[in-house]
Amino acid sequence: MGIGEISYTVPVSGFTVGNYWIGPQMSDLGAIRAELLRPGSPFEVEAQTVDGRQVRCWKHAPGNLREVLDATRQFNEQTYLVYENERISYSRHYQAVESFAAALTRRFGVEPGDRVALAMRNYPEFVIAFWSVIALGAVVVPLNAWWRREELLFGVSDSGAKLLIADERRLTQIHDAPSLPPCVSVRTSFRENCTRFGDLLDPARALPLPEIDIEPDHPATLFYTSGTTGSPKGVLGTHRHLCSTIWTSNFGISVGRLASGAPTPAGDRQNSALVTAPLFHVIGCFSGILVSTFHGHKLTLMYKWNPEQAARLIEQEKINSMVMVPTVASQLLTVIDRQGLALPSLERLSVGGAPVPPALVKRARKLLPNVIIGTGWGMTETASPSTHVFGEDFVSRPDCVGLPSPVCEVRLIDENGADVERGEHGELLARGPNVITRYWNNPAADREEFIDGWLRTGDVGWLDERGFLYLSDRVKDMIIRGGENVHSVEVENMILSFDGVEECAVFARPHAELGEEVVAVVVAFDDADVNLDALQAYLKERLAYFKVPSLLTLRRQPLPRNAAGKVLKHELKSSASGPGPR
Repeated sequence: MGIGEISYTVPVSGFTVGNYWIGPQMSDLGAIRAELLRPGSPFEVEAQTVDGRQVRCWKHAPGNLREVLDATRQFNEQTYLVYENERISYSRHYQAVESFAAALTRRFGVEPGDRVALAMRNYPEFVIAFWSVIALGAVVVPLNAWWRREELLFGVSDSGAKLLIADERRLTQIHDAPSLPPCVSVRTSFRENCTRFGDLLDPARALPLPEIDIEPDHPATLFYTSGTTGSPKGVLGTHRHLCSTIWTSNFGISVGRLASGAPTPAGDRQNSALVTAPLFHVIGCFSGILVSTFHGHKLTLMYKWNPEQAARLIEQEKINSMVMVPTVASQLLTVIDRQGLALPSLERLSVGGAPVPPALVKRARKLLPNVIIGTGWGMTETASPSTHVFGEDFVSRPDCVGLPSPVCEVRLIDENGADVERGEHGELLARGPNVITRYWNNPAADREEFIDGWLRTGDVGWLDERGFLYLSDRVKDMIIRGGENVHSVEVENMILSFDGVEECAVFARPHAELGEEVVAVVVAFDDADVNLDALQAYLKERLAYFKVPSLLTLRRQPLPRNAAGKVLKHELKSSASGPGPR
């Protein structure tokens, strides 16, 4: 057995630890976690030094992602990627990675530590490029494919990308920009100043992947997320962060299976996952690519999200597990309900990335009674999941986000920085091997977002008597629309650039499917006539669609502010109650 499976067998209360945790149902979560964490188990925890501080780490997690990639050779001819009519085996994928990595070195001089930007839809080329860059010890920079021209150019420039790998739509937006690095085009005849991806997949010129010394704290990924000033911040993830995430996901799944008494998977059946989130998002990349690849799962990709097509793929590819944002889950449940589908292959459904409405949990339990339903909390800075809750524990408390991972410490503090008591609300802080220790070239953000090694998450929440975490608000003025982060300052600045706007405020409004939607209140100059339809059209041309307000309201009075000049947004929310221009 290789690293792609949990290669330990430990007797634990009468059940076996293997590729999946199986055995009798246990009702005491504390006992389950204690058994899984006992010395000698795959989930044994030890103290390690990270950035000069002692933190709890998974003792048996892989040391780097190159180890994970190399271990996929054991899966040979098993299917790895499915995209429309294309099927790529693990062995063919590894050969493609060898070929593409050789081209990256030979043609573009990519070396360890170099950044390589990816901007495309969920194509198989994204996965091949991801692992090729990782194999060379370089850094993958997944750019948000929904970004507009200026946003994409910012990501390429700020990251210092040595190479850009992009599809036709992204290249069309930015190909004429000055100082653009060399480009590789994906699934397009677009050739201006570009090399076609397929031309670099030459088996005859492939070489064995070079031996690279990759330490756990070497950088692996650079994602971008909104910052406190409205500009995206670079989140630099290390191999330790991402390998810890794989092991944390394994732990959460294991707890869920034991608590629910899930049956043993039949024989040598290959498990299958459907990717419902963009691969440039941590949910799609980490929960999709990393975890599925580690276990040798079949990974099914979609050109774009479509609930009817997803339902067909679940049946066709015998999908076992999915991770999705609440919006997507709600749309899929509607199709299941309308078509009366049973989807017997589906075993696990994880919903996260945005607040999960309790009604959604109840609906999922009714329509998918045999599926283990769960959620968790995480963010780009924590390499995604840091808490988990599954099965009955989630159904009985659908407004919680679970118990913290054994290697991710959390604290809740008041406005003075003092820890709050259980049951009291406070700002959530986190630290652990999955949590970044600094931002990319942004010392101002480092000073603001870290307190003595603890990350300020910007979330407000509380812990109940059993240690379950609940989130109630956000300190940072962040909106999460369908799993995508929207920072109000960025949207406000764009609105303020529209002729006639004097001031504005952007905030969130609850939405049944998206979790939240973006709402804006606009104040015009006294002699100005601001047309809201024209304003929204203006924003659609300049912002990614998920950042454009669903509701724009024109206000005649100045915005309410406190003594410090801060806009009192809670006083504005009551005015955002009607339909607006779409």
